[in-house]
Amino acid sequence: MAPDTLFAEQRYEFVMNELRREGSIGVGEIANRLSVSQMTVRRDIEVLARRGLLSRVHGGAILLSTTNEDGWPPAVSQSKYKLGIVVPSLEFFWPGIIRGVRATATAKKTAVLVRGSAYDGPDNRRQIEKLIKPGKVHGLLLAPTTSGPGGPDLLRWIGSLSEPHVLMERFTPSHLVSGGADIVATDHRHGTEIAVRHLRSQGHTKIGVLISRESPTAGHILRGWAVACGKLGIPNGNDLVHETVSFDAPRREDLLKLVAEEVIGAGITALIIHSDPHAVAFAQFCSHHGIVIPDDLAVVAYGDEGSHLGEPPLTAVRPAKQHVGRLAVELLLARLEEGPERPTQRIYVNPTLVVRESSIKK
Repeated sequence: MAPDTLFAEQRYEFVMNELRREGSIGVGEIANRLSVSQMTVRRDIEVLARRGLLSRVHGGAILLSTTNEDGWPPAVSQSKYKLGIVVPSLEFFWPGIIRGVRATATAKKTAVLVRGSAYDGPDNRRQIEKLIKPGKVHGLLLAPTTSGPGGPDLLRWIGSLSEPHVLMERFTPSHLVSGGADIVATDHRHGTEIAVRHLRSQGHTKIGVLISRESPTAGHILRGWAVACGKLGIPNGNDLVHETVSFDAPRREDLLKLVAEEVIGAGITALIIHSDPHAVAFAQFCSHHGIVIPDDLAVVAYGDEGSHLGEPPLTAVRPAKQHVGRLAVELLLARLEEGPERPTQRIYVNPTLVVRESSIKK
């Protein structure tokens, strides 16, 4: 019998122990640690949610609050500060940031309670409100939804909170957040520029972008790409920008074929693809349909979560996710120690480029 079905109760116990220890779990991390599929972990979470033991969130689960524990890890009584963190997912980009947050919080004897949300303004607000019950947290680390019709209102509401807060991976106009806001974020424009310069050094003069315009990161990547191409004197028109295909899109294979045809038809010889899972999937599609990487099309992924698993391994822009998490905690603790007179800060962290086979000409 397969491991996915052999030890269900043992898996349930492992998941609950991790939740009691950490307050939240991500599907991918638990699947890796148990050597089972992510689908198995999702089913386990669903079973435990039906039993009333946890609450499902996007990409994972959080411990249900109780009158005694309220979701906090056991060491909370020894902590000087209690911080709440709300992120839009417990998958892909965010686990690295959460690891950085937890490592620094532990070193600073600070308790952290993580809440996963969704890319949805009303749900962001609900999760934040759960954390700001009287006396529950001293400060907040937030990655709110900033786009869509409710984005500005959510940011204004966050700016009105009495709890000190730091925004992570969000670039927000100062006028939307009262007095400005402390921010720690990846400099995605710089990350895109180093990708463009790398591809240009390999002889490419028509570099395209494959991206989901709904992503909060999309605008920064597109601006970085356009500026970098402009500096290098190569085209940066709209005909070089294409949309990723959702993993649950109907007739996905047909849509991927259409995108590939448009890319090759536009004379594009290199692509920057956000996000990392889309890059791996698109590279795999190309290899199965006679488009040779990097000979016919060079690829640079943005994210570097699983780029090394691509066919071939993909060059990738790697944000310093754990460093962002560490800096966010340090910035918030400084705000708590020094008070409202402390000047606001915006810290931008440069990503790096990890060069692999997908962008190097043979």
